[in-house]
Order: sequence, then structure tokens, then C-alpha cells
Amino acid sequence: MIALAAVVVVGIGSYVFRSVLILATAHRQPSPLLRKALDNVGPAVLAALVASSIYTPGEVTPGLPEIGGLVAALVIGMKTKNLLWTSVAGMSVFWALRLL
Repeated sequence: MIALAAVVVVGIGSYVFRSVLILATAHRQPSPLLRKALDNVGPAVLAALVASSIYTPGEVTPGLPEIGGLVAALVIGMKTKNLLWTSVAGMSVFWALRLL
């Protein structure tokens, strides 16, 4: 029962913290510099996820699925500049090669 109460309290605190931040900045327009910087958040997060998935302490072990997915994502990303299509292409090639 104490664990459930702790989860609920932490969940409410997290919700309040995020909603206050969103409501405080809702009426403002971000500067062009901030917008440009925020455009890079998605690709940076995906790059960090990929890097952490292929790195094990002491060695880097990219296999064919990882390299194939990375190349597909790179090609589609350079052509479309669309994060959704880049993710779909990279993950599709990754899982297809993983199933082989």
C-alpha cells in the first residue's frame, strides 16, 4: 500500500511539474534560435539510442542489422528530412535484417 501511494504521489508531482512549465510558456513564441535548436532534439535522441544499443562496455559490436538500419535511416533522412520516415526506414531495415 505504501508503494502504491509513493507511485501516485510521484506521478502527481511529475504531472504538476510538467504542466506548470507548459502553462507558463504556452503564450510565448520560442525564438528562432531556440526553434532551430529544438529541431535537432529528435535526431540527437535517436542517435543516442542507437549508439547505446550497439555499445557494450569495452567494445563496440555493430552487426549487419545495426549497420543496415543506420545506412537506411541516413539515406532516407538525407532525402526526406523527415524524422518519422527516417525512423520507419531505419527500424524496418533493422528488424528485417535481424529476422534473417
